[in-house]
Amino acid sequence: MRVLTVVFVVLLATACTASTGQQKDGGVIQAGSNLKELSLEVSTVTCTGCWPRVGASAGSVSGVLDVRFDQDRIQKVTVVYDPAQTDPASIITAFEKRGDMVVELSE
Repeated sequence: MRVLTVVFVVLLATACTASTGQQKDGGVIQAGSNLKELSLEVSTVTCTGCWPRVGASAGSVSGVLDVRFDQDRIQKVTVVYDPAQTDPASIITAFEKRGDMVVELSE
């Protein structure tokens, strides 16, 4: 239960920082920031119960501001990130280090 609570807090912090315009590290996102989205298919996601673990994987990368999940496509994850702080390869590597199988989607 403690692990679940920690994961929930990490996800909540990630969502709150993105919506308030602040990064996880406390820096403020400047107006006109060039944020990018990375759409991924995480094939190791089998149900919505996996989303907290996946969110923690992405949220562990500095520069990741938000993680979004698709109710209709359960394995689709969209990561909002600051390209000045991270890149798609680093985000994908964070997933792979935790044992997830990830494919970048071109949409």
